[in-house]
Amino acid sequence: MFLDIETKGVNEPNQGTTNNISLSDKPCVVYFESGNGGKWKLKISSGEYIGRGDRTWNAVIGATHEWTIEE
Repeated sequence: MFLDIETKGVNEPNQGTTNNISLSDKPCVVYFESGNGGKWKLKISSGEYIGRGDRTWNAVIGATHEWTIEE
């Protein structure tokens, strides 16, 4: 299984929000672009970026956010 971060509109039951990450048997490509201060922007094949939603753990498609990627 892969993380599907290209399909919009996966509703989270009882959470009142839409999450853009789900499990899928189809892989998707993620591009890493350098940001400021050693951070990264994550972009998918449609050219849209992966950002943060109203909660820090809720990744959404279309909002630009610079991520810290650590070991």
